[in-house]
Amino acid sequence: MRLAQDTGVVLMDGHGFDAPEWSVRVSLANLNADDYIAIGQRLSAMLDEYAEVWKTEGHSDK
Repeated sequence: MRLAQDTGVVLMDGHGFDAPEWSVRVSLANLNADDYIAIGQRLSAMLDEYAEVWKTEGHSDK
C-alpha cells in the first residue's frame, strides 16, 4: 500500500500467479522499458528505508 500511495506504483502479489510466495508481479505488456527502471528504483528506495528503520531499532549487529 505504501508503495502505491507514495509513488503511484502498484504491484501484485506474485504468489497468486504461481510464482514464489515472496514475489511481486509487474505486467510487461502495459509499460515501456524505462518504466521498469523507475519501478525498481522506487521499490529499492522504499525497502532501503525499511531496512534503515529496522537497523535503528536494534535488529542489526552493525
